[in-house]
Amino acid sequence: MRLIIAGMVIDAIQSPAEPSTPAPLVSEPHLVMYVHRGTDHLVVIPLTPRTSAKRTYFVGPRRLSLKEAEEQLDLNKPLLNLGEFKPRGATFRTDDQLNEKFKRGFQVDSIALLRLKARWALISTLVQDSSLSPLLLDSELRPGILLKHARTALLSPELCKQIANLRSGRVECIEATESPTAKELDVVVRMLQRLLNQYWAGGSRRGALIGSADRCGGRGKHRKAGAAKRGAPNARTRAGEVGREGINVEENGYHHKIIAFCYTSWVFRGQTVAKALRRMWTEFYSIAVQMPDGTIKREWLPDHERPTESHFRTWGQGRNRELAAWRLMLAPKSHERNYRAVLGSASDDLYDIGQRGSMDSTSIDVELVRALDRIQRIGSAHRILLVENMFGYIAGLYQGLEAAASKTVRLAAFNAADPDKEGWLKDISMDKLLSHEDFLPIWFQSIISDNTDLRSEEIMNCLSGIGTHVHYVPVNEGNRNSLAEAGHHILHRLSDHNLPGTTHGQKKARGERSAESQARCTNIEALRASVYAIHLHNTEEMKDFRSLDLRWKNVPPTRLALTREFIRQGRVARASQSVDLLRRQLLPTHWGTFTEQGVRLHRRNERKNPQFINHICYVANHPIINAWCEDARRGGKDDPEFFRGQFIVHPFHPRRIWYVDPATNESIELNLKVLKIRDPDLPYVMTLSDMVDRDAVEAAEAMDSSERSQRQRGDMEAWQREQADQAKQKYDADVARAGKEPNKREMKENKRTNREAEHAETIMGVAIDDSVLSETAESTPAPPIASQSTLPSASDPSPVTEVVGPPDHMPTSPRSSPRRSLLSEITASQTLH
Repeated sequence: MRLIIAGMVIDAIQSPAEPSTPAPLVSEPHLVMYVHRGTDHLVVIPLTPRTSAKRTYFVGPRRLSLKEAEEQLDLNKPLLNLGEFKPRGATFRTDDQLNEKFKRGFQVDSIALLRLKARWALISTLVQDSSLSPLLLDSELRPGILLKHARTALLSPELCKQIANLRSGRVECIEATESPTAKELDVVVRMLQRLLNQYWAGGSRRGALIGSADRCGGRGKHRKAGAAKRGAPNARTRAGEVGREGINVEENGYHHKIIAFCYTSWVFRGQTVAKALRRMWTEFYSIAVQMPDGTIKREWLPDHERPTESHFRTWGQGRNRELAAWRLMLAPKSHERNYRAVLGSASDDLYDIGQRGSMDSTSIDVELVRALDRIQRIGSAHRILLVENMFGYIAGLYQGLEAAASKTVRLAAFNAADPDKEGWLKDISMDKLLSHEDFLPIWFQSIISDNTDLRSEEIMNCLSGIGTHVHYVPVNEGNRNSLAEAGHHILHRLSDHNLPGTTHGQKKARGERSAESQARCTNIEALRASVYAIHLHNTEEMKDFRSLDLRWKNVPPTRLALTREFIRQGRVARASQSVDLLRRQLLPTHWGTFTEQGVRLHRRNERKNPQFINHICYVANHPIINAWCEDARRGGKDDPEFFRGQFIVHPFHPRRIWYVDPATNESIELNLKVLKIRDPDLPYVMTLSDMVDRDAVEAAEAMDSSERSQRQRGDMEAWQREQADQAKQKYDADVARAGKEPNKREMKENKRTNREAEHAETIMGVAIDDSVLSETAESTPAPPIASQSTLPSASDPSPVTEVVGPPDHMPTSPRSSPRRSLLSEITASQTLH
């Protein structure tokens, strides 16, 4: 029997069945949304959209029998099969990509992005509430929840404005009111149901609400809802001025939330209401203006576009003015720390794995050294942990030299959800020591973090793209994020404080040796120690809080075993989805260029005037990549800008990158290829930043190497000039002895005869230096030869008067005298021995 968990797709087998075979439970692909074995519940939703009257919509969820579905998955007589959920290609687009494709004219945001934000604003509070998630799947409870949410939406002018934007072109116009009609409630409830169906059918993430604007025609004309000022007119209106009536502040509206936040945060002892009001105007009701000197100054909006002081006092104090007066007696943050009630902690109301996670950042207590030169110190590193709150299982990690930022937080979330744990361990050379099966991929439904360096709009957008919602808690409420804080202290004790160069989290005492002087470990070595400590934390036995069911099954009381058992039971808040979606939303992009060798990444993440990272390139046996490289080989020098592209890169695991083809929206994987120096350890001990650092070091060393090479070339050329001068002097002496320099005809005569005579004085054509003959003559005296006369010296200008005729095969000429054979002398000297 095959196991059904949330996130899978079930579909009927297309082969014809026998007449006696029962019909399958479903006839089209359905996405599994909820599984509960105790009540035999299986909630699914069709993935195929319906079309009616030129309108596309999705059908709501269905409830099936889990037992019957598993019986129809029998391998002997299957009626259903399980498949992988593949979302629509349009849902991969981010907010910037929607603007790039659909933005027109002077629009700030495209209509497609505005509608996506409007749809998300209507249902975000429903889907982000973990307590409502299982209730919304019940067809009997869902109408009541949607009706209650519709009443709340009709009280908010902002939500009513979003409803009006989504219903552009309709005759009806819905406005905020405290007593909505039944017709208005029905319209909003049906709209919420359609949006929920589209959200669920797209994988329960924000991107599923992207419409089909790429298949639509021209843009229509939108209707704008009226926002006339209600209440008594102000002095300017009574004086006859138009357009300066002022704003409306309604309960739970946009302005009310800003006023409540500013009054609660900035009105305390030592600060007046007027100061807090002016600070609110500066922070929330102003625009940035660039001055002539280049500085930026914030200018307030006109007074009729800002809340007044009466608005600030009335809506800030609320209905309990005595409580507001009592808070003014407290010191700053004293109320938050000592008096405010914190209902619950990070581990409350948890039922499934991945329902909630905790994230926090800190610095490691270790001083590090460079990978290229361990004598040079580089300071400490930063660590970001992502902890699953059910049992405290550490699922995600980032440890590197960059401080906490949007990129590093996305890398930590990617590490938690990436299913390729084997490749990750191989990248850091820990695959032989630790098992990749002990690292579970978890997709989180929500993540909480303190309101410090991890708060960023980019983080919220990227995590919302994969269906993960981010919630921030104040720093004063540290117990709401206690699991990540505890994880830092655990790794400090297990790993950091046991490495050389540790600071132990304390200042250096007098007479104590500094941590910098004891630094020995590189960044990759510290990362391996942290991964080993995380593995120990996840696999060591903790206090036994197992339920009776887990005790009967003999599940070990470890965080890894308990988390794995809950996943096996199907108690998962969000099942794993497309890894391609994970890469596109979380991994950063880097500029590169297609070349004839492959893809070369730029040393700096810039498009113009690139400098390639040395020694590496990326290749793939894919038609699209091969076509780009072939075109770059032919015309890359003519138009190199055409071959630039952005690639999805994991900067700390550079073995693979991905290229998203803009035409087909296909994600293509490329593998690392080492150029020039075949260093097998290069992709395992260095990140991309280390490779860039290595290029800088090699450039500095290349200057010294070039200097040494030039010196050697200079010595050789000086010796060559000296030898040339000596040869010229000897030639001039021979010319002076002969009386004149031969003409062209005489130079060409007897060339073959002279060559044979010269060849006779060599050993197999190899010239013999005069020093060899002189050493041979000194060691062994030459025998007397009666038929030979003494040859004149080179300095004797007198002509040769007494010579012996040459051999028969060497003819003489009137200008060349017979010469003795060097080879014959060497042979004669060797014969005497």
